[in-house]
Amino acid sequence: MKINKKRLLTIIFVSVLLLSLFAIGCKNKNGEEVIKGVLYKINVCDEQLDVLLGSSCVLDVEYNKVAGVNLQFSSENNEIATIDEYGIITAHSVGETNIKVTYGNKTAQCLVRVYVDDYKPILFLPQVQQDSVNVFKDSSLNLNGKVLFAGNTYDDVSIEYTLSDKTVGTIVDGVFTALKVGKTTVTAQATWRGMAGETMYKEFSIAVISDVQLYVNDGQSGRLLMYTQEDEPVSFKVGGTDNDIAIDKEQIIVDFVMGENLLSFDKTAQTLKSKGISGEAKILLSYTDRDGEFYETLISVSIRPTIREYGETVTGFSAIDGNVVIGKAFAEILGSPVVEAYDKNGEALEVKNGNVYGIETSSTGKTCTTITICSRSIGYTINLEGYTRIIDEASDLSIFGVYNSTAAKFGDAQYQDGYYVLGNNIDASNYVHPATGNHLGGTNAVGLYGCLGKQKIGLTGTFDGNGYTIHNLSLTRYGLFGFVLGGTIKNVGFENVLFVGPNTGWDGGGQTTFAQYIAGGTLENVYVHAEKLSLNPNLQALLLCDTHATIMTNCMFVLDEDVSLRSNMTGSYGSLGSMWGYYGYPNKGSDAYANVYVISPTPISYVPNTSANGDNSYTVDAENRLLDDGSKNRVRKGVIRYDSFEDMRNNKNYFSDDQLPKNGYFTFYNDYWDMSSGIPVWKTLKDKTGKWESNNENYENFPEGWI
Repeated sequence: MKINKKRLLTIIFVSVLLLSLFAIGCKNKNGEEVIKGVLYKINVCDEQLDVLLGSSCVLDVEYNKVAGVNLQFSSENNEIATIDEYGIITAHSVGETNIKVTYGNKTAQCLVRVYVDDYKPILFLPQVQQDSVNVFKDSSLNLNGKVLFAGNTYDDVSIEYTLSDKTVGTIVDGVFTALKVGKTTVTAQATWRGMAGETMYKEFSIAVISDVQLYVNDGQSGRLLMYTQEDEPVSFKVGGTDNDIAIDKEQIIVDFVMGENLLSFDKTAQTLKSKGISGEAKILLSYTDRDGEFYETLISVSIRPTIREYGETVTGFSAIDGNVVIGKAFAEILGSPVVEAYDKNGEALEVKNGNVYGIETSSTGKTCTTITICSRSIGYTINLEGYTRIIDEASDLSIFGVYNSTAAKFGDAQYQDGYYVLGNNIDASNYVHPATGNHLGGTNAVGLYGCLGKQKIGLTGTFDGNGYTIHNLSLTRYGLFGFVLGGTIKNVGFENVLFVGPNTGWDGGGQTTFAQYIAGGTLENVYVHAEKLSLNPNLQALLLCDTHATIMTNCMFVLDEDVSLRSNMTGSYGSLGSMWGYYGYPNKGSDAYANVYVISPTPISYVPNTSANGDNSYTVDAENRLLDDGSKNRVRKGVIRYDSFEDMRNNKNYFSDDQLPKNGYFTFYNDYWDMSSGIPVWKTLKDKTGKWESNNENYENFPEGWI
């Protein structure tokens, strides 16, 4: 059979075409090809999702992957929630909506519920941080806000504004424009994604102010500094701006609020001139704008005394007294009392009743410093020389002592650590120095060795007599200073010291010239004389009760009384001496004495009723005195004692005749002693003593009161 090849080819082509059309099928509604014969599978993992308002999540879908076919997403209500091409759901408002997913010829859906839980939206106005806001006239303020919700910030907020006074300003598109000076209350009620409430409400005030600036000298300073003696008037050019427009100076009123007695104002020249008096002035600048609003600015003016250099050094300053002795001529230059003062570093010093206090002084000598003192009209920088205290009369001595009412405890006791000098000889006949401390025994008491290196108490500075003498000083208990810890006593004489404390009981004990204890101290060129000690048997001594680590040079102590003749030395603690009133801690080796002389028939320390080393009578004496038992153990090395001045001149009782050393009087050739008689005589008393030319004179024959 013969086959028609042309017909056969046609049949084959048609068959292939039909098979292709059958295999391809049709497209879905999204325009994607739906291939017949392919099985599509799709599943939404969560049939329901709860999404917090404003947040997002991903819709989890399971499906079989077919090349060229994509998932398609849609939301029934885009106002509730939307879903993008990647399956990300975003919650926009509270409510429910179905999310549909299409894949090929298959669909699935998920119910999305948008919630707020306990979160509340909060209205936030970035430009309004307080309850009241100031806005310059003709300017604006942006009141557009945001919403804070669940830790995020959103801009899609709707706000309605109301103004209590619409003449003050307007609000357009959330921007307030100031129209005139005044004040208005603004309320802002916001809604966001269907939510409102009290957290979406704000109320605040806007004060519209005018930008007016008033000033002097182009606004360089709100405070001016002037001096009492200016060579030329000081510029005081007033000016100002009203919303950046210059104000005519004629519109600015100048008034004195205070200080019109200090300054004068020249309106034409726009200058201030001092009237020569220091002080503080306040000048008010005022201006009224075109709307009748009143503005004012206060300008402070300090008028300081003109400071000049004082050519001479001012001497004799006593810091405690605060009296800068500047002389009548200088006082006339000042024109009025001192009202302020400054130290060399510019720090203010205290001025009270014309005196200057608080100047730091040296504890070792004269203080040389510079201060500035000012009256109301002028000031001077002065080179000042002085001391902590210059003592001119007996009552000035009252600053010395410990002064606490009970035991002299470290934390309570006073001390004097400056440099104190006598300004002249003093007759203290009408002065009784108060007790400088009560009984010092017991808990927390100040003991001799406990004092060392621990605390300041009593005299820790220097008492310098300048060669002068204090006459007839009456002392009660523990002497002039109470304690001398590291302090120095020098260049001073005490004539006819009187001990006037109680004659019985322990409270009368400890009657001495200087202190109960001197520890780590120095005595140099010191002269003391008393006719007799107190009648109280407890710890009486011409000098002090005890010393430790103390240096004495060029000292002379004179006690007329022979205490061995007393009949009242019966107490177990009775102790008297021409120097010490206690055991004296002999042989400690801690004190250093050179050219120290005692003129008295009384040993330097005499304790007749206290046992020591088997002796019922405990006596400490000078280096040149043999004790009754021949012992040299209890002596003060460096101290020489004579019964009388005649013995001193003749150099008697000094070991033995063939061992007489030469006295070291050469150290007394200084400004404080007279050596014309061959032995040291306190210089200020020379006229009373004569020259002692006769070797036959004895101490009892000298004129009364020679020392």
